[in-house]
Amino acid sequence: MYEELYAHIPEPEAYLERLGIPAPLKPNREFLDRLVYAHQCAVPFENLDICDYHMPVSLAIPALYDKIVLRKRGGYCFELNGLFTQLLKDLLSRMVLYVPDCTRERLPAANHAQRRGGRGGRGTVLL
Repeated sequence: MYEELYAHIPEPEAYLERLGIPAPLKPNREFLDRLVYAHQCAVPFENLDICDYHMPVSLAIPALYDKIVLRKRGGYCFELNGLFTQLLKDLLSRMVLYVPDCTRERLPAANHAQRRGGRGGRGTVLL
């Protein structure tokens, strides 16, 4: 039932090509910085499916890959962060997705996502 939410990226090389950067020989901090920057520049935030078209949105990795990589569209934060986090997991092997509390009243909210990852014992926070 939830397997598609945790699937691997079908073709990480195609995702990296969409971002305009080559696959790393060795993932390091410099590559991670370039990857985050490239993703921010190449993949736009969009909420057309939800707000304008009133279409249901799937957070399954194959659906996100199809939309963002193959059809070259953008997405809203859970779509972008979900697929990007899976790419980082596939490249770095250690990545966690957090859903922080983004409200002033400290009520439970699920309206933004953040990633933390890295190699070894220390993590790198990516916003």
